[in-house]
Amino acid sequence: MIKIITAVNNQKINEKLKEDKEIEIISNDIIYQEGIFEILEKYKEIDYIIISKKIYGNIQIEELIKTIKEKNKKIKIILLVDNQERINSKGTYRVVDTNIDTKNLIKIIKNQKIEEKRENQKVITIIGTGGIGKSIFSIILAKTIEKTEKILIMDFNRNISSICEQKLKDKISKNIDIKTKPINIEKNYKYIIIDTNIITNKIIENTDIFIFLLGGNLIEIKKAKKQLRTYTNIINKEKIKLIVNKYTKNSIDYKVIKNIFSNYKVIGKIEYSKKYDVLINKKARTINKEIKKQYSPIIKQIKGK
Repeated sequence: MIKIITAVNNQKINEKLKEDKEIEIISNDIIYQEGIFEILEKYKEIDYIIISKKIYGNIQIEELIKTIKEKNKKIKIILLVDNQERINSKGTYRVVDTNIDTKNLIKIIKNQKIEEKRENQKVITIIGTGGIGKSIFSIILAKTIEKTEKILIMDFNRNISSICEQKLKDKISKNIDIKTKPINIEKNYKYIIIDTNIITNKIIENTDIFIFLLGGNLIEIKKAKKQLRTYTNIINKEKIKLIVNKYTKNSIDYKVIKNIFSNYKVIGKIEYSKKYDVLINKKARTINKEIKKQYSPIIKQIKGK
């Protein structure tokens, strides 16, 4: 049994680690630096400590790690840091990206090979109310977001396959592959777009951006608010970006909708067009320039530009 303490100020990580039968979590997640020393005094047989650089306290992280090693020479340390941060561990501890999923964190603890995403790879999961157009959005996003880089659409709902008349492991176009079964995050794709109605732990752990589509009428807004409350219990709210889809002249004013959802980041609206029917009937072979134009500012925000 691998004995672990966590000091990441995130009890959810602590709880997920408990689910592994080969891991024993010694205490609740530690919030303050001083709490680490209290646990180390109480429990001598600890194999790992997982620390976040952002844990509360006044001790510099290098000094904190040095003190931990003095109190327990055998303990192995995993330090969680923000994405682009570089720290010289000098071989005394393992530096890991804060955004690592729990599955790979467990693999590190067990000295197993982890599944690493390609540098700058983005996983985008499309969510939203039923019938709001998630599959069509996924197709257009894939065909508009990048012309040269490889893209994978994970079509768990199988709607995209039906629209495009695609078979398993087939292509929508030269650089866009489509698959209908859950797979591992593959490094040779710059973008992975997931179209699904079921949000699993693996999807939550690997997704960089959740795009939530909602409609512009009162009924759709009520449905969206209810669904968002459910999602924010399991998804980091900062990862959820809202788009008003199928927007028409009869929809509630866009500024009012943004105000209603002021707790979230609304990144754009897409106007309804009869050209979407043409797109479906032509099996999504070509995307109208007018439609692409509406996606352009949304894609810039997805890319972080």
